[in-house]
Amino acid sequence: MVCIEDLECEQVDIETAFQNGVLEEEVYMQLPQGLKVPGQEGLVCRLQKSIYGLKQAPRAWHKALVQYLTTAGFEALQCEACIFVRSTGIKTQIVDIYGDDLVLIAKTKGEVAEMKAGIQKAFRGKDMGGPVSYIVGIKVVRDRAQRKLWINQQLSADNIVNRFNMQHAFATKVPSIPEKKLRKVNGVDATGDVMSDMATKPFRQASDVSDERVEAELAFSIQDVSLFLNAYAKPHWEAVKQIIKYVKGTTGHGLGFSGSDIRLSAYSDSDYAAEEDERKSVSGYVTFIGNCAVTWSSRKQRIVTQSTVEAEYIALAHCTREVLFIWQLLSELGYEQGRHRYLKTTRHASL
Repeated sequence: MVCIEDLECEQVDIETAFQNGVLEEEVYMQLPQGLKVPGQEGLVCRLQKSIYGLKQAPRAWHKALVQYLTTAGFEALQCEACIFVRSTGIKTQIVDIYGDDLVLIAKTKGEVAEMKAGIQKAFRGKDMGGPVSYIVGIKVVRDRAQRKLWINQQLSADNIVNRFNMQHAFATKVPSIPEKKLRKVNGVDATGDVMSDMATKPFRQASDVSDERVEAELAFSIQDVSLFLNAYAKPHWEAVKQIIKYVKGTTGHGLGFSGSDIRLSAYSDSDYAAEEDERKSVSGYVTFIGNCAVTWSSRKQRIVTQSTVEAEYIALAHCTREVLFIWQLLSELGYEQGRHRYLKTTRHASL
């Protein structure tokens, strides 16, 4: 939306954000080291505000931020509690919340400056200086003259490769090899001998960090290896290394956004009986706004389907839920989609 509408988009980082939350519960702590109160050595402190390390600190901070935004005239979207909108006449201002990072979106720099001033008056915030360039591990590159925008995770990709000591591995062109089907170890969930052989392999950690990528083509491979977090052997570890090798060869890859069309469309498909042990199918979809991919998913279905049509139908239902969410999100932001929504699948019988 920022790219297509050529909107201003800047960022504010709230410093020590969790310390702004007001506690609703009674929480006590010992006196900090070095603080001595004569005659009161046996007393403890009752916290009035949250501090880092408390389990309720993130929620307390979020409530404090929401209270400020509400007072300032912003309203949360019904479908997404972390997006706030303030509309005054022809002006529409948006605040996206990512923990203690706030993304401010408006038509003009003056509106963004006004939003920043209000936030920095209420909280101690650091102005990141100019348009958003890096947020939540994602690098943002924008060509406003051409109305184009790119995002990638090159730093994250390099960290993944270095973390698992694969700097000298050969990069691969595909994230998985279709002919190599993964199965349970000896047909059961876990075997002590096999698992002990894999004790030194960081299989779970590698599977988790691979899931942080913004590359849709990794979705199927990652969901495949994620099925074996409790029972893995050498073939599963080789599959994870295949993913990391692919990441190594695509560190600069990412998503590109352009065009002027804010029309929602989606594509759904399934891989019938793809899971070898239980014969369950895999659902997959990708959604687009205009010609830009925005969300995608690949996940094992919960039931055993009896035909490709049934598998496609379940995948279609999975996709439809996401389409309805994005449709409502766009509608609340003022981009009505009307009655025409494009949802495509490979089998008309499932429709």
